[in-house]
Amino acid sequence: MTIHPRKLRGVAIATVAAAAVLVLPAAAPARDTLGACGPDADLLAFSDALNKTTFDGFGVGGLSALALRGGGHARALVDNQGATAARFYDIDLDAHGDLAPAVRAVTTLHRADGTPYTGQDFDGEGLVSLPDGSILASSETEPAIRRFSRDGTELGPLEVPDRFRVAPAGEATGNLTLEGLGLSPGGRDLWAAMEGPLAPDGTTADGRSRLRPRSRSSRRLRSSASAGARRPAPRTRARRPIRCSTTSRRWRSATAPAVGGASCS
Repeated sequence: MTIHPRKLRGVAIATVAAAAVLVLPAAAPARDTLGACGPDADLLAFSDALNKTTFDGFGVGGLSALALRGGGHARALVDNQGATAARFYDIDLDAHGDLAPAVRAVTTLHRADGTPYTGQDFDGEGLVSLPDGSILASSETEPAIRRFSRDGTELGPLEVPDRFRVAPAGEATGNLTLEGLGLSPGGRDLWAAMEGPLAPDGTTADGRSRLRPRSRSSRRLRSSASAGARRPAPRTRARRPIRCSTTSRRWRSATAPAVGGASCS
C-alpha cells in the first residue's frame, strides 16, 4: 500500500511532560492531595496480563508507546532494554470483549543494510502506526524520528531541527527529548512531544515546564512561547500520499519539486 502523501506537513514539537495530562511543578511544595482528575479523564480498565511474560524469546517489558490500529489491535514500542534488539509488538487488546492484551507478533528494527538497532543506540519512546503497516518511531538518544517498514527495515529519517538535539549540539537535555508522537486526524501533521524544556525555555516561576508548540509547514515556522499556549485546531483536508527523500531527509509531497534521492515510501 502506498502511503499517502504530501509532506507529513509538519513536524510540530511541543515541550511537555510525556505520560501526564497535567504537568506538575518540578519542585512543588508538599500537599495533602493532588486534587481530582479533570472531568474528561476516566480510568475505564486496567490489565497487567503482559507482566513478566515472554514472546518469541523476548521479555515483554519496557513498553514505552502504544499506537492503536482499530478493531482492538495496537502496536507497542519498546524503549532501551539493554543490548536486546529494538522492537515493537503487535498486540490484541480485547480479544475476549474485555481489556485482555495478548502479544501476537514481534518485529525487530534494523537499518537498511541489516544492522540491528538495540537498546544501546535506540531508545524507543514515540510511535505512530501508518495505514500501510509501516511505523514512525522516535528515539530519545539522538534524538531522531525514523520510518520503518512493516518488517522493521529502516526506510528513512525525518529531519529534526538542530535546536532540539542534545547539548552541546542543540538546546535539549539528554534523556529529555522526543518522548511521544501523534498524527493529526487528516494524516498531514506529525506531533512530537519533548519530555523536558529546551535550555532557553526553562520553567515558569512556579516550576512548570513551558509549552512551545512549533509547526513546520510550507517552510514556515510558527511558534507560541507561553505556558498557556494551545495546540492549533486540526485541519480537515484530504489525505495524500507521503514520501520521503533519503537525500533531503524530509517528508515531501508526491507533487512537490524533486530534491533528489530515492523515495522511501
